[in-house]
Amino acid sequence: MSETNVTPKILLVEDDEDDRLLIKELLEEIYEKTLILVVARDVESALEALKSSEFDVCLTDYHLGRQTGLDLIGATSERSAATAFILLTGQGSRDIDLAAMQAGASEYLPKDYLSAPMLERTIRYAIERKKVEQQLLELAQTDPLTGLANRSFFNMRLEQVIAEKKRSAEPFAILLIDLDGFKSINDTLGHAAGDQLLRHIAGKLIKCTRESDVAARLGGDEFAVLAANLHHRTDVTMLAERILRDFQLPLNLEGHRITSAASIGISLFPNDADSLDGLLQNADLALYRAKEQGRNRFVVFNAKLQKRIQQRELLRRELKNGLSMHEFDVYYQPQYDVTTQQVVAAEALLRWKRTNDGIVTPRDFLEVAASGGLLEEMTTHVLNEACLAAAGWQAGGHPELAVSVNIAPTEFLSGKLPGVVKNALEQSGLKAKCLELELAGPTLYAREKSIDSQLKQLSELGIKFVVGDFGGDFHGFPNLQHHPVDKVKVGPALIANCGDDPTSSDTVRALFSIDGLLELNLTAVGVETSQQLKWLKTQGCRLAQGNSISPPLPLDQFVAFLAQH
Repeated sequence: MSETNVTPKILLVEDDEDDRLLIKELLEEIYEKTLILVVARDVESALEALKSSEFDVCLTDYHLGRQTGLDLIGATSERSAATAFILLTGQGSRDIDLAAMQAGASEYLPKDYLSAPMLERTIRYAIERKKVEQQLLELAQTDPLTGLANRSFFNMRLEQVIAEKKRSAEPFAILLIDLDGFKSINDTLGHAAGDQLLRHIAGKLIKCTRESDVAARLGGDEFAVLAANLHHRTDVTMLAERILRDFQLPLNLEGHRITSAASIGISLFPNDADSLDGLLQNADLALYRAKEQGRNRFVVFNAKLQKRIQQRELLRRELKNGLSMHEFDVYYQPQYDVTTQQVVAAEALLRWKRTNDGIVTPRDFLEVAASGGLLEEMTTHVLNEACLAAAGWQAGGHPELAVSVNIAPTEFLSGKLPGVVKNALEQSGLKAKCLELELAGPTLYAREKSIDSQLKQLSELGIKFVVGDFGGDFHGFPNLQHHPVDKVKVGPALIANCGDDPTSSDTVRALFSIDGLLELNLTAVGVETSQQLKWLKTQGCRLAQGNSISPPLPLDQFVAFLAQH
């Protein structure tokens, strides 16, 4: 991408000769002898140009024979992802403007208003906007500590490979990798040493894999590899053996010579499963078995692991019984304005009072609840309880205090969510503007008609949308323009080491700098120490949530907390 003060490389797509000459003259007036211009007359030749060369900006007419500029934007490949598209039309139209933005255009410009200053400004703004979008996209697809792909990108690529391999009937494999004894290294040598080890492991993983593979850090000490091109079953076992062998090579950490080890679970397509959830579940079961067998080994999923699935079914039945027996409570974690030192919202979090087991967090049951068809009932319960609670504390003297409820992507499948939300508001009397729905990024930019329709209905009610856990499972920042977003949460994966680790600190610093430009209302989540909170405040962070402020609290304790803040 060209710098601001360097002449951009421009592709002009225009089938009208008079307009083509006019735009070329304006560009020559702007850039004089430094103009770098390639001209195409239709979508086909434009696509060829984009395929063979990189452009900073593409000026495309809306009407291009039987096709349109929107067709061109929609057909562009990943190679031209960094190109800013500006759509030119004969006359202004709000519908075309909206369609252009939804298709991915950076700017829209009616030809009636064309002048050299206007065109120069539009090109400059479109390029700068595209640069910001690309920076956000790179941040959102990459684990900031190791530079590997993150969970969100791994899952997206896995879905793509599944579709490709179903057509070609070719096998592939996924490997889930957990480091053995990582916690003890963190505890004895400190988090800095632990981070150094994770970066070292990431480097080893890159060396062990091929260019066609995807190596990712899913979180903590959990890694994954998508081995997309397999010729024989032995290919994946040889890869696993190579990873285990290379991981054991000694490393000097904080003056200590250590060797690392790992456990690996493998799942094969299509023999073991032919869906994302199935492949991940089976690989996870195989990983669990590898740990049971003594670690530092790999296990390929097999039928014997079905017993593990039976245990999951038992958990599902206990969850269903727990719902009927009212064993689930809603806790509330404050969201804090560090500037005013006031609570401005609370996140509603489900807790299970499991018989004989005490309080159980969703981390231990949410996956089984989702796969067992219980998530919709749980979400309805949380929405109803959270709205009642919020209406209560508003009546108690906090009229603008909002409550946030997590909504999983699967909640949109039935199409009932708007009705469930509307009912919760009506039954509680809570104002719609005081209910925030926290969504995964892909839910917002999926661009599926059913999801878009439900989001529109919710937006018309006055509901606010929050994008959850940026840095953990979100990679669509540039697509936020398609739906109104009131808040974006920066997840614990980025917050954990801010102020200590240079990489994490630089990433968080960049995000809050961008927040000032894009007004994303960023909220730091997972703030565990007062030092983190203090550092975040110096970087311009205004909203924070985490145990350093308060852990999730039962309703009565949360109300007491409010009285003190």
